[in-house]
Amino acid sequence: IDIPRPARRTPVSLVAYAGRYLAAMIRELLLEPLRDRVFRNYVFYGGTITFTATCAGWYFWRHATEALGFTKLGTNMLFMVIGPVAGTLTAGWWGRMMDRWGRRPVLILGTIGTVLSLVPWIFTWRGIGSPRFVIDAVNGLAGAIGALLGRPGAVWLASDSPVGSYLLAALGCVFGGSSWTGVGLAQTGIVMGFSDGQGRSRYVAASSVLISVGGVLGGLIGGMVAQSFESLQANPIALGPIRWTNWHVTFLLALGIRLASLAWLVRMPDPGAQPVRYLLRFWGLNAYNTVMSRLFYSVRLFGWGRSAREDNDRERPLDH
Repeated sequence: IDIPRPARRTPVSLVAYAGRYLAAMIRELLLEPLRDRVFRNYVFYGGTITFTATCAGWYFWRHATEALGFTKLGTNMLFMVIGPVAGTLTAGWWGRMMDRWGRRPVLILGTIGTVLSLVPWIFTWRGIGSPRFVIDAVNGLAGAIGALLGRPGAVWLASDSPVGSYLLAALGCVFGGSSWTGVGLAQTGIVMGFSDGQGRSRYVAASSVLISVGGVLGGLIGGMVAQSFESLQANPIALGPIRWTNWHVTFLLALGIRLASLAWLVRMPDPGAQPVRYLLRFWGLNAYNTVMSRLFYSVRLFGWGRSAREDNDRERPLDH
C-alpha cells in the first residue's frame, strides 16, 4: 500500500497519515476481495458457520455439567477426546470425497452433519433412562482394572448416573467432530484455490479476518440471548420430561443459522465439483445394491445367486 508520507511530521499529520493508511488497508485487503462473488459467498458462509460455533459453544459445557450432571472428566472426554477422535478417524474419508466430488459437496454435507450434531443435545435431560448393561459393563471393567491396581471392587458409575444422556451427547460429539473436520478441510481447499490467483495474500487475509468477525459476533450475541432468556433457568419450558432452558435457546439458534448458511453454498461455483444430488444418488445406488445382493444371495431357486465358478465345478467330471 503506497501512501505518501507527510512532509512535516507533526502529531496531526501523523494521525491523518495513520487514518489514510488504515482506510487504504481496509479497502485493499478486505473490500477489494469481496468484489469477487465466489469469494463473497465463501466468506459469508464461513462467517455464518463460525458464528454458530461460538454463539452456543460454552453453553454445551454448562448444560453438560450443571443440567445433566456430568463430571468434569466425563465432559472433557466428550469435547476433547470423543469429538477429535471422530474427526481424526474420518479425515481420510472426507479427503477422498473431496478429491472425487469436489469441495462444495463436502461443505454442504459437513454443514448438514453439524446440524445433526445439535439434535441429540436438544433432547438430553438428566432423567433419561440409563441402559443397565452399559453401567454393568463399565463397572465390570472398573473392577478388573482396580484389581490390577490393588483396589478390588472399584466402581466408576453409580446406579443413578446419567448414562443415557451421556450416550446421546456422545452421539452428537461424534457427528460434530467428524462434520467439523470435513468443513475445515473443504474450507482450507477453497482458500488454497483462491490463493492460486493474483493478489492471493489479500484473499487469505480477508478470509481470516472476516470469518473471525463472525466468531466474535457469535460469542457476543450468544451471550446476549442466554442472558435474555435467563428466566428459563427457574421456569424451564416443559415438553414431557424434557426441560428446556436458555442454553437450549442458543442451541436452537445455532441449528437454525447453520441451516440458513447452506444458502451461501447452493450457488457457490466450485470448478470441477459435482452436484450434491449425484453424490446422494451414488450412495443410494450403492446402498441399494449392497442390501439387495445380501438379501437375495442365499436364494438358489433356478440357479439364482449361484456363481459361474460353482456351475463349472458342477459340470466338471470327477477325476478318479
